Amino acid sequence: MTKNLLRTLVVGASVTVLSLLVGSEADAASFNFSKIADTSTLVTNGSGNFTDFGAPAIDGSNVAFRGKGSNGQDGIYISEGGTLKRIADRNSLGQSDNEFFTLTNPSIDRSDVAFSAYKAIRGGDSIYTNIGGKLNSFESAIFGSFAGPPSLDKGNVTYYFNAARREPRQEINSTLPGLSNVARSAPVVATPLPDGSGRFFSFGSFPSLNNGSIAFYGTGSNDRRGIYIREGETLKAVVENTNGIPNGIGNFSDFGNFSLNNGSVAFFATGANNQQGIYTNLSGRLSLVADTTINIPDGNGNFLRFDNPSLDNGNVAFSAIGSNGQQGIYTNLGGTLTKVIDLKDLLDGKSLSSLSVERESLSGNAIAFLANFTNGSRGIFRADLAKKPLAIPEPSLIFGVLAVATFGCTSFRRKSN
Repeated sequence: MTKNLLRTLVVGASVTVLSLLVGSEADAASFNFSKIADTSTLVTNGSGNFTDFGAPAIDGSNVAFRGKGSNGQDGIYISEGGTLKRIADRNSLGQSDNEFFTLTNPSIDRSDVAFSAYKAIRGGDSIYTNIGGKLNSFESAIFGSFAGPPSLDKGNVTYYFNAARREPRQEINSTLPGLSNVARSAPVVATPLPDGSGRFFSFGSFPSLNNGSIAFYGTGSNDRRGIYIREGETLKAVVENTNGIPNGIGNFSDFGNFSLNNGSVAFFATGANNQQGIYTNLSGRLSLVADTTINIPDGNGNFLRFDNPSLDNGNVAFSAIGSNGQQGIYTNLGGTLTKVIDLKDLLDGKSLSSLSVERESLSGNAIAFLANFTNGSRGIFRADLAKKPLAIPEPSLIFGVLAVATFGCTSFRRKSN
């Protein structure tokens, strides 16, 4: 080997190492954006344009959302194969002019949708689905409230029920065969905590159903609180306030919104001294996705606040806020935490004022989200992963290559001398 050849190899290795170290920004994931509906879109089976939206849910190529129009128009819609369709609205649900009627954001499974509706005048909540192309009412709660939206999967739903109009009782229920009651709070015969140390006192109003598993937030005896999963006859804790915070200090103190997929959960959680972040329990191991010690991708400083994680196939998308009005949607699609979109970006040629996702906003390599613009318009959009980030080798490997090359050069010189 000649000196010139060896010198070329060493320089080449050094340049490669430098490129790997500084090239991550240029090789960040990129996304293609498309519009589902906005305030210039005509209300399907209605009149005029949409005026407002709720955060969307996505499954494959289908996107479902709540949309509003003028004169009290309010409905659930789906973009299926690029065609916008009405699932239901206040008129099709039999709402009369003297009733105040409220819909929740929908849950989606392929082309099926589930949502809750509340009639304030006559009372009573109902859960609706369009399974089989026909609108059906699964449940009616005259003496209680469903409070939050249901979760739909493979023709079944899970939902929160509060019987406060008759007695102070909360339940997590489902339409799964043999599992109509998932968990129940006091003062009736309350469901025991998984370790048998006490019983449940209350539940969050956003349970989630996926592949026969039901996840829910609950509080119990001795100030226990956590996220739990019911699978058939088995009830287990995903995470509780007795668990240590990954990459943090002390134990979790409480938990917020979460998303269930294939038996695993992505969740928002807090700890002492203003600790907060997005975490997962993939493969049964609690792991950090992002917290307030992590730099904002393509932003300034660290994350300050988080909301609404969405989990699919081991990947997570979430919305977050930073200092000085920073806000965006972020994901670890492709294995690296990256920005999907933030308020510095133009979308549809317009400046953004806010962005939001929800627990079913990630499906495969696509993220559905709600965008509000500085000119007062708003819309439902989807972001599709166009390019995955370049995998950066571990620093130990990079510097190992450089060390070998340097050692080879030194040895060659010694032999030459």
